[in-house]
Amino acid sequence: MLKNTIIITVATKQDTQPPMDIQDIGNSWVSDKTLMELLKGHDWRVFPCNNLTGEGLDSIFGYVALKLNQVRTSQQSLNRPISLLSPTPSVNQQIDIITPWEQLPNPHHFNDREFHIWFQQGKAFLFFDYICLIRIIYLSMAQHESMQPLFEQLEYNLSIIPDIDTFKSISYSETQMLFWIQMVSFALLKSPLLEGENNDFESFLAKSQLDEECWKTYYSYKLFHSDKATREFMPPDKKSLPNAFRSSSLNLKGSQLNINYQVL
Repeated sequence: MLKNTIIITVATKQDTQPPMDIQDIGNSWVSDKTLMELLKGHDWRVFPCNNLTGEGLDSIFGYVALKLNQVRTSQQSLNRPISLLSPTPSVNQQIDIITPWEQLPNPHHFNDREFHIWFQQGKAFLFFDYICLIRIIYLSMAQHESMQPLFEQLEYNLSIIPDIDTFKSISYSETQMLFWIQMVSFALLKSPLLEGENNDFESFLAKSQLDEECWKTYYSYKLFHSDKATREFMPPDKKSLPNAFRSSSLNLKGSQLNINYQVL
């Protein structure tokens, strides 16, 4: 019986600030070879749960229900009418009720090469925030890659990010995409990449002093996150962007943009 045991670890103390990082807990488990040998063959998860409010319990019970349903479905026989079995949840439903951290990597734990390859292969991350967006733009420019394919790849990658409350991801937006391309381009214009220097993303980020909230200098929240800004490029409504582009080029173009740009 024990070989079929579902192992669930509940990380409480989620009311503390900052809360425990479930990803870090999971990574420590994966790094423990003895523990991994003991867990081999078992379904297992680590879930966050607030010990004061109980927030997170729904995800735990949802996961148990899903696994039990999968067992019942696999044991179907001619003696048991299918109508007596609960329907198997859809893929989207499974994503909603599971925190599959052991399957999806934390992008901040990847080195630049791993992050770049994982993104290009269209694989899902645990989350994708503004720092990830700045990073993939920088790495693409550092490799002299065309920006055009980045729009489609980013739109796809963001569409497969699971909706997990613990981790906040950005949504695809033409305006936000082009804004960060312009900011990274301007930073590289001021401090070009030099051969022999450390050109990793962390060094670039420290040198450029870009942060995930610098858009607030140029855009109002209402415009930056508007539906129209998602579909097409919207010029800033607070302050003009630094000029890192020249017009009349086909080198850089969003899928729905009415303007064309080229990185100088």
